[in-house]
Amino acid sequence: FWARATSNPTGQTGTTGVIFTTRAQAGSGNFSTSTGRYTTPVEGIYHFSSQVRIDGVSADNIYMRIAFYTGTSPSVSQTGYAQGHAIYGPGSYSQNYFSMATSWSVYLSANVQVGVAVYADSSATYSIHSESNFSGHLVG
Repeated sequence: FWARATSNPTGQTGTTGVIFTTRAQAGSGNFSTSTGRYTTPVEGIYHFSSQVRIDGVSADNIYMRIAFYTGTSPSVSQTGYAQGHAIYGPGSYSQNYFSMATSWSVYLSANVQVGVAVYADSSATYSIHSESNFSGHLVG
């Protein structure tokens, strides 16, 4: 599957599950555009990739993380399955945008939901740009 575009409103804080709203490739029948999560149809090894563009961060020296999560609650804690993640900061934000990209290969059972979450470590607000994307495929 390959999904793109987001429906996340502006002014996000803390941990946000990214909701991708456009299924853009065949084989994406197990992807929900209302939740932004993919449900594994069979047991096997999966490879996921994501790129998330962050806009309009309201603070300097912010620390942000992007990660895959399993289940229905967005999390970037990395406690299950050692989810792939990428980190930005701490550093000065340019007031334009920056992108975080990550990938993850993992063995999953059937009917596991997988999503993408973004985390900001302060009370700063941020926006998730619609140019973001999420993809995955069954490796074997």
